[in-house]
Amino acid sequence: MNRNLQIKISKLSNLLFYVKNSKPSSPLSSDLQTFLSDNNIDVFFFEKNESKIWAQIKKIVDKQHQNEIKRSIEILKPDFLLKWVKIEKNLKLWKKQLNNKKHLISEIFAKIKKLLGIENFSIYQIPIYLIYSTYNDTSAWFSWTCENKFIVVEIPIEDNTTDELFSVGILTHEIFHLALRENKKIISLINQFTEENESLLTKLSNGMPNRIFLEELLLSSFIPEGYLGEKYLNQKIPSSNDIKPKNMLMWRRSIASKMQDTSKKYTDDNKQIDNDCIQKIIDLIKPT
Repeated sequence: MNRNLQIKISKLSNLLFYVKNSKPSSPLSSDLQTFLSDNNIDVFFFEKNESKIWAQIKKIVDKQHQNEIKRSIEILKPDFLLKWVKIEKNLKLWKKQLNNKKHLISEIFAKIKKLLGIENFSIYQIPIYLIYSTYNDTSAWFSWTCENKFIVVEIPIEDNTTDELFSVGILTHEIFHLALRENKKIISLINQFTEENESLLTKLSNGMPNRIFLEELLLSSFIPEGYLGEKYLNQKIPSSNDIKPKNMLMWRRSIASKMQDTSKKYTDDNKQIDNDCIQKIIDLIKPT
């Protein structure tokens, strides 16, 4: 079956993010700006249609905040609509590029499924929302609950000549996060290592939740910085050096470099991520 990825471009979702990220030069109060910036609120900005988005928001937002959001939207909407033609054009280009790479994404994910020891998970069932970003770099994140699973890719408005292979790496990394949650044994292992190394991880994670920090290092050791990125996306694995990583990106690159022999073995041998794989990451970060 020749299916496309479930890539969605929602005008209302983009408008809500525009309101959230706009400078408060209008009656948009600082309290409302803070409210909309809550990561727990973001997840309700996404659905198949506008009425469902508002239905979700109404479940968690009181009447006063609903009215403030709508008032802010009306104030900022004209400026947003002037930008929307360019934004939508760019997002549609991204949608086309990612669907052009769906077979490559599927091939990479076949390896990820082996690493996770899962079968009943399809990349074609995951909603992928494309959102205009005010930042200069493309980024992505995932949301996972028992009721709702999706991925958001935030794209700078000027990025209309994106590196397709780089974007594939970003997307498959987030799919990896979602698929990981299908294997409770690996999740349990990550939780166990997090508890046992709480002091070490707290020292290094720079405010990021310790479990997420460890999970990021594990997944990045395979893609996009690690062996799967090199094997399928022509992404050169960063050279290891003795400089102490100062942020999440540097940590990901450092661990991907030091784990490349391990990640290659696990991938090529169709071996499932296990205690030894996670322990090696802990051992690599201990001397820092």
